[in-house]
Amino acid sequence: MDIKTVFSIFGLLSFAVAVYSLYYALVLYKRKDRENHIFSSFQLYTAGIFVAVLLIFIPVFYYDYELFGEYSIFRPFFIAVHNTIRVFILDGDFDTVADAINGFDNEWVRVPFSFYSAALYITAPILTFGNVLSLFKNIRGEAKLYFGKKRPMYIMSELNVCSLAMAESIVNQWKALLEKSDKKRPDKKTRALKPVIVFTDVFEQNEEDDYELLVRARSLGAICLKKDISHLNLSEKSSKIEIFLIGENESENVEHSIKLTESYKTRKNVSIYVFATSAGAGYVIDSLDKGENTLDDKFEDYIIEKPRELLYCDSWKKDDIQVDGGFYIRRVNCVEALVKNTLDNETVHEAVRKSADENDKIISVLIIGMGKYGKQFFKTLLWFYQLEGYKLEINIFDADINGTDSIKKQLEQECPELIQKNPSDENGDANYDIRFFSGINCFTSDFDKCFDSSENGRRLKRTNLAFVTLGDDDKNIEAAVMLRKLFDRKKHYTKNDVKNAGAYEMPIINAVVYDEQKASNLSAHGSMLKNHKGQDYHVNFIGDRASQYNYRNIEENRKVEHSAFKFHIDWLRKTAQLRHFYETDPDFRSTVDKNRTNPNEPIYWDDEYIFLYKDADGKTDFDGAINSGEVKKIASDYVNYEYFRRSSIAKAMHKNITKAHFLESEGHNDICTCSVCESRRKTEHMRWNAYMRSEGYIVGVRNDRGKTHPNLCTYQELPYLERFKD
Repeated sequence: MDIKTVFSIFGLLSFAVAVYSLYYALVLYKRKDRENHIFSSFQLYTAGIFVAVLLIFIPVFYYDYELFGEYSIFRPFFIAVHNTIRVFILDGDFDTVADAINGFDNEWVRVPFSFYSAALYITAPILTFGNVLSLFKNIRGEAKLYFGKKRPMYIMSELNVCSLAMAESIVNQWKALLEKSDKKRPDKKTRALKPVIVFTDVFEQNEEDDYELLVRARSLGAICLKKDISHLNLSEKSSKIEIFLIGENESENVEHSIKLTESYKTRKNVSIYVFATSAGAGYVIDSLDKGENTLDDKFEDYIIEKPRELLYCDSWKKDDIQVDGGFYIRRVNCVEALVKNTLDNETVHEAVRKSADENDKIISVLIIGMGKYGKQFFKTLLWFYQLEGYKLEINIFDADINGTDSIKKQLEQECPELIQKNPSDENGDANYDIRFFSGINCFTSDFDKCFDSSENGRRLKRTNLAFVTLGDDDKNIEAAVMLRKLFDRKKHYTKNDVKNAGAYEMPIINAVVYDEQKASNLSAHGSMLKNHKGQDYHVNFIGDRASQYNYRNIEENRKVEHSAFKFHIDWLRKTAQLRHFYETDPDFRSTVDKNRTNPNEPIYWDDEYIFLYKDADGKTDFDGAINSGEVKKIASDYVNYEYFRRSSIAKAMHKNITKAHFLESEGHNDICTCSVCESRRKTEHMRWNAYMRSEGYIVGVRNDRGKTHPNLCTYQELPYLERFKD
């Protein structure tokens, strides 16, 4: 066979292999299961080019070298392999190929073969560099992680849309600090606050959709590591480490929290946030051994030096002393946080109260959709709007035809007494009326007819506040518009302006829209959802990803927990101090004795918090020193157990709504019996009853594991001294 023909055949074979390997690599890259393959598409393409280069060298060495001996047939092949490797490590000599084809007089063979060979000589080293870079990229990330330890470090357990939103909010917060300082010469403190963003468990051969996430992560200057977050070796010299277990699998987030708590509980610079909505996750995190570093060092010193000031006044807040410190772990329930942020709003308070006053002091709430958001709104609303003199109505629809029945049965198990006592209107008890509209889809005419019926129509027309939480953004928008249409058709006019066709109390409508692009477009500069006439539908869009996964929420929650601690410690102080009042104030003692329903009812001597006050001999002395060790235990329980924090935050939120109007009683002492203080205490007991029932408690002998409590009764049935704890 002619040598030119041989070179032509091997050249064509090499070209075919190169083209096919490129095609196969692209096909593999687009496949969703590509992460299951042993080799990546880039590695397979490199292997194809290796074969293509080898095919170029085979005719060169079999025809150019005169090799004799028993194994001469293998030697040219091995030499071809050797030279192929040299090409890939940028050590190949192109003259080897050029000299082999220079004698060809046929340019149709010599020129294409020479040009194609030169292209391979350029491509091969580039592929080598790419493979080496991908091999050492994780090491480079580890190095950046190590040298960035003097700056605050924020580590995400996964790269997904939620963790990326959190990371972007952290970077934007830092950029805002830069804007406040001199942009050309920012101060050292601001520069030192530049965050180090780390994403772990990142594999670039994942689905094609993740490419955009990688681009956005790199635009933040983030470090992307393949390592699992539990395998990171974080330096003890790091200034600040905050870990976000924010993967899409909640169970995996909790598993990581167990491992990381064990690894870092002795550190004083580590905070862990576990994103999980399930109650089971809360139980696990509460049960973890968090070590001894959960209280701030300054706060611990304050307990030892000034335990009485801590219990009796706000000086510890003025001194800017944080309760939490050292090792910090929290479960982040985005659903619960969204509900509380939506309700705890002074503008909403005022609008609801004003509308309720026009409706004979009825606060009427409509919930469409009882998924995780709807259920949380329901439970929170029940205690949030407990106010003496007002009645709370809640009307529940679900888009699923059988949804309301199943939801009601779920609630009967989760909070049995709440449903069993519905409606509840006994004086001194929680006041609410829940109506489940079973089997009615909000997108059918049956829903519209509910507004026309006599009894149901009256309830629905006086709605003050509505929540649309169907689990789908587009359906939520559609349902919110439909709801505004119905309210406009069935206008409920104010008592003082029934003649004016344009005046009516317009209910507040909140619709959950998770997609951040939709939410930002719809809510820019207020509600931008309008009809063809430019009329605003006045729908508040809540729950978008960017606002839910925002670092401001993390910071705000720490502040709220810190502020709510005052309510926790204040309740303990009142509990312990009542006996002191009884012993030292004759008028109070006379009032207590006169109001004791049972003469044999024990006075407060046996209260579990009496140990706060002890003299040198260990006897109780309310005028003596406070046991700082017991105060520390109480503070530790608060930061370690979610129940205490959630309960105190709930009380603090309710305080915001009660202090805004007729129940304000600042300046009155703890045992004041004026009508305002009595009304305030009664309202607090109503709230507490609704809150405890929403948590699943029923009346019975005190058993926190069995969720039974004896004080789930009317205010009038409470032991007299118990009333003053409210």
